[in-house]
Amino acid sequence: METPSTQYTPINTVIELLKDITFVSGDLTLEPCKGRENRFYNLIPGEKDWCEIEEGRDFFDYKGSPTRIITNPPFHDQNKKNICVSVIEQCLKVATQEVWLLLNCQMFNSMTPCRLHKYLKMGWKINFIRILNIPCWYGRYFWVCFKKGDWPSQDTKSIRIL
Repeated sequence: METPSTQYTPINTVIELLKDITFVSGDLTLEPCKGRENRFYNLIPGEKDWCEIEEGRDFFDYKGSPTRIITNPPFHDQNKKNICVSVIEQCLKVATQEVWLLLNCQMFNSMTPCRLHKYLKMGWKINFIRILNIPCWYGRYFWVCFKKGDWPSQDTKSIRIL
């Protein structure tokens, strides 16, 4: 049994989450924060690439244009600075079609109406959410997919600031 101290997504969770994604021949999938254990990366089918700052490949320096990004983003950098929003926004800048994120409650709460509206203006909209309870690994998580598209203007009405 894995313990939360491993900091890596439980492998059985990764297997289940990847079933939600349609992988198409010719697409390039990037895992920008693969970690030492390559949990997502090893199971991603087809053409793929990775970044991992601890291995000298910083996602913020990545020059490719992957079709999709799949990751469990880090909450903090090596200096304990919160980098969640920075990583998510970098994903939205780099990917061309989809961004799949496994977010804990704190990360999901960072998806404020202002940020979601900003992402919609960039062409990104949440089109899938799965809520997970992973008791052996910190509890509640959200598997979120942002999809890029030319969304109708009425979509902005679904994001409201009250």
